[in-house]
Parts: sequence; C-alpha cells; structure tokens
Amino acid sequence: MYLKTDATYSRCRLSIPGKNYPEFCVSLSFHASFPDKIQWIIPEGNPSYSSETNPQVCFTGDGSYSVTMIVSNADGSDTLFKIISIYRDCPIVIPHVFTPNQDGVNDTFEIGALPQNCRLYIYDRWGRLIFETKKYKNEWQGEVELSAVYFYVLETPDGKRMKGNILVLND
Repeated sequence: MYLKTDATYSRCRLSIPGKNYPEFCVSLSFHASFPDKIQWIIPEGNPSYSSETNPQVCFTGDGSYSVTMIVSNADGSDTLFKIISIYRDCPIVIPHVFTPNQDGVNDTFEIGALPQNCRLYIYDRWGRLIFETKKYKNEWQGEVELSAVYFYVLETPDGKRMKGNILVLND
C-alpha cells in the first residue's frame, strides 16, 4: 500500500454562524490514498491541532501560515508541509470545464473560494435536474453518460445566485 498526500484549502474569509470575531476561517481538505490516521498541525491556527479529515481552521487575519498534515496507515506515514496565504473577500471562481476521467487531475467540479453551505444544482440540456446538494463541497465528479455542456445554479448562504454552464469531458 502506498501513501500519497496532498492538501487544499479555500483562501477566503468564511462566515461561521454564531461566531462574531475578526478571524478568517478556512476549510482544509486532504487527498490521500488509504490513510488510517490524519493529523493537522497549524501552529497559528485555531485550533492549532486537529485529527478531523477536513477541519475548519481560523486565523487572526490576512497573511501566510504554515500547515502540516501527517497521514499514516499500516505501511507507513507521509508528511506534507505547506504555507497557505489567506486573503479577505476572495471572489468565487467557477470553472468552465472539467475532466472526470479518474486521472487525478481536474476530476471534480471544483469551485474556488467556495463558501460553506452552498446549494448546487446541475441540469442537463433538457432542463432535467441531474445533481443537487444543499452543502456542496467540490465533490461532483460529473456522473453523466455523455461529454456535454451542463448548466449549474449555485446559491450562497448570503443569497447570491450564480448561473452558468460547465463542459464535462469524460472521455
């Protein structure tokens, strides 16, 4: 068994219901093959340590912060160290195409700077709903039969509604 790790994060300020302080919070996520244990070490974050798969971590403001992720299983462990940069009010970035061909690159409909608890609806060219979620987490893998243009509606918790199309190339 082989461990390969990578981590991603959103760079924008996220609002957290019930919390009213000048911190900037991000969601960290991991990509690893067969981990049994995950550890996040974020010295300047709140929390500064987490064993959650995809923790939410808050920082005191804009800047660069170190993040260490350690994953392990019976065959060993792997450590990933990254410097992340946090900025205020990043725009939501929606791609126009993705390739869910399971090559490990661009396999999901990944929306940059995605706030938490967004609703996402995907429709085919006949207007039929083919995917829906109330808490999108960049997980749609284009489970469709044909490479084609599909239409999306993204609704953010603050009431913004974005519409557009996405070309799914699954060949």
